[in-house]
Amino acid sequence: MKHKKSNIRHILLSVTALFVIALVALGVTYSWIEGGTTYSIQTESNGDVKTGNKPDTQTFEGLTLSPNSSSDTEISLNQFDKNTNSAQELYFSEVSSIDGQNFFFPTAFDSNGNATSFRKANTNDYGTKFINYNFDVNAEKKCYLAFKETPVLNVIKNGSKVTDTSAFRIMLKKGDESYIFTTASTEQTSEVVTSESGSTQTLTAEPASDYVYKSDHTAKIFNFDEGETDNIEVSVWLDGESATSDLLGAEVTVDMNLKAAEEKYKITFDAVTESNSGTVSISDFTGGKINSGSVKIETEVTVGETVSATASANTHYSFEGWYSDADCTTSVATTSTLSKTVTGNTTYYAKFVEKPKYTVSVDSVTYPATESGGTVNVNGSGTSVTAYKDSTVTINAVAADGYRFAGWYTDSTCTGDVLSTNESQSITVGSANITYYAKFIKQYEVTFAIKTDGTVGGSGGTVQIDSSTASTSITQKVDIGSQITLSATANKGYRCTGIYKSDGTEVTSLVTIIQQITSDVTYYAYFETYASTTTLYFETRSGFSTYSVWVYNLEDKSITYTTNTSWPGDTATYDSETGYYKYTFTTSDT
Repeated sequence: MKHKKSNIRHILLSVTALFVIALVALGVTYSWIEGGTTYSIQTESNGDVKTGNKPDTQTFEGLTLSPNSSSDTEISLNQFDKNTNSAQELYFSEVSSIDGQNFFFPTAFDSNGNATSFRKANTNDYGTKFINYNFDVNAEKKCYLAFKETPVLNVIKNGSKVTDTSAFRIMLKKGDESYIFTTASTEQTSEVVTSESGSTQTLTAEPASDYVYKSDHTAKIFNFDEGETDNIEVSVWLDGESATSDLLGAEVTVDMNLKAAEEKYKITFDAVTESNSGTVSISDFTGGKINSGSVKIETEVTVGETVSATASANTHYSFEGWYSDADCTTSVATTSTLSKTVTGNTTYYAKFVEKPKYTVSVDSVTYPATESGGTVNVNGSGTSVTAYKDSTVTINAVAADGYRFAGWYTDSTCTGDVLSTNESQSITVGSANITYYAKFIKQYEVTFAIKTDGTVGGSGGTVQIDSSTASTSITQKVDIGSQITLSATANKGYRCTGIYKSDGTEVTSLVTIIQQITSDVTYYAYFETYASTTTLYFETRSGFSTYSVWVYNLEDKSITYTTNTSWPGDTATYDSETGYYKYTFTTSDT
């Protein structure tokens, strides 16, 4: 569209400019109110146009952004709007601007009322035909600016409200960043003049409602770093291509609020517990703790900070990881400690799962199978128990009289690897039902003793069963069907004549035998006194008619084997068969 002579250029408006900027951080509101001055507007061609004020150089008022939760402070905005307050009257004339800084007014029209030439706004126009001012901002904390609510332009004509305010434009500029807004709920576009020759560009004004503060901090106009100092420029004007004649005679109040906020987010650490039946409960700490506590943790932190929490499972539960959704489908960590850099409002869920339960049973296997060799139980009573995975149970076996506990097995035949030979054994519950078998073996009592010269006992020798210690009598329990080795050893002066059963039945005439045991049994090793006879022969020698003999033990000379124990001992006798003298003696230690 072209500027029309019939547009607002000839409309006189009374405008009350009430700019209210609220800086809010951490729940605190800072209000800037630019007084309630009423301005009149007349046509640009009118001879009493007042002089505006935009000096080439000026010192701007400053504002410090320092959120403080303990106080509220109101600051009058008119201390920043030096341009408008220096003018005696404010004239909203139809004007074009692509950036809210450079403005162009029509100066000539053709016969159809279309503008044919333009002039660029000068210092006389600032504060008289549109609002424009600057102020400095110093941020003591990292924060940002957003609209507290959508700016409101209350346009009242003849006591009635004009609902269409889309012709107005609002510009906010900070450094190289600038925004042009409309109070309408949708984008507003118009062809605006950008030079004195009348060349145009399309101006798109964004809905200010898109930049209203949100708790998730997704609506921002300007960001400020801690310690940053910058200048903010504000312009409000009536777009010449959008203005309509129904604004004639209206009064306008501009109500604009800004909110400054630290970008903080709420981080929540919560728990999800799943029972072993599959029931899932959110905010359920039955299964574990977070940072040693049993309640969810909520905290507000500044964007970019790192937060962490540690999950620990309760007894009979397992920790399955951290998730970003309550359904626990999106994993964010598998370790118990979660550390995350804050980028937005987030809830993290520690998932705890009740461990499954399995049945541990015990049974007994006895050899021979026709008998009962003992009793078994789990945890002191009963032959089965249902317990949580990874928990501990104790299996116990007690052998009956005449039986031996031979170990725990996991196969019913007790022929595989032995699990343990402890009668009482702790077991960690695994991932399946299981039965442990106690093996009992029938035992028989084997006695092996000596008889000396027909009498039980005596000193004829010793006996052994397998590798037992030698003795004159041994009693030993032996597994049914086992083979044992019986060994007899004679003492000096005796000899073993065989091994016999208690009924006198000879088992062997040897001193060693292997026997298979199938019942209680007693064996005897028979020993008898055994003396060895030695005969010494002496050749006759000329001149000798008597031959004396004295025999003694070389190791112990006190032991002699002659009748006369004193030297020269006994006398040898003549043997006519050999023609020698001979002497015969008996000894039991040779």
